[in-house]
Amino acid sequence: MAEVSTDQLRQRILKDRGLVPPKPRKVKLPITQPEEDITLMENIPLLPKMKYIEAKYNIKVKNDIFVGSLNDVVRRYNWDIDRSTVSRWRKYMKRFLMEAIR
Repeated sequence: MAEVSTDQLRQRILKDRGLVPPKPRKVKLPITQPEEDITLMENIPLLPKMKYIEAKYNIKVKNDIFVGSLNDVVRRYNWDIDRSTVSRWRKYMKRFLMEAIR
């Protein structure tokens, strides 16, 4: 006789009785920024490395830095910067945004 764990037995009983809820589907929502946030972000001064990345990749760092995980951002810039640098930039920009809101 095959060994059945208690978890497998419980799942089988729940499934037979129709009590197992379906797994929720993962839905990716498009990332959009309100116009207010964009105007607030324009007032943040760029650091020298930010200017370099913008010039090299022809992209707005302020809009792109918060899209995705740290690894995603670093990968988009071909690892020219570290994950810790992206994290510091996010904190730097959030500080300016919090001061602008007050």
